[in-house]
Amino acid sequence: MAMNLYIWKGCKLLEIATSLKARLLAKKKVSEFNILRKKFHADKDKLKIEFPKKIEVPEDSEEEWCKFCLGSELSSAIYKHKNSCSTSDNLIEGASTTP
Repeated sequence: MAMNLYIWKGCKLLEIATSLKARLLAKKKVSEFNILRKKFHADKDKLKIEFPKKIEVPEDSEEEWCKFCLGSELSSAIYKHKNSCSTSDNLIEGASTTP
């Protein structure tokens, strides 16, 4: 008994006849995939045990995230430059508002 599959292609529903051989092959592939999935999941769990996460991820601080991603040296250089720019911007804004 042939079983038919239906797929959407664009706006049309197409009927695909499948043979017993094709269905058995598909079941075999699903089974192989399931075995690999379980193996990778076990390997992932093993790695988590062998190499636990030893870092603390910053919560909300933009400066802490910058330090976390770029390192303390580059982060401090960025924030020194940012602070010096914001100070000069404030002076310029202050100068433009005074008569």
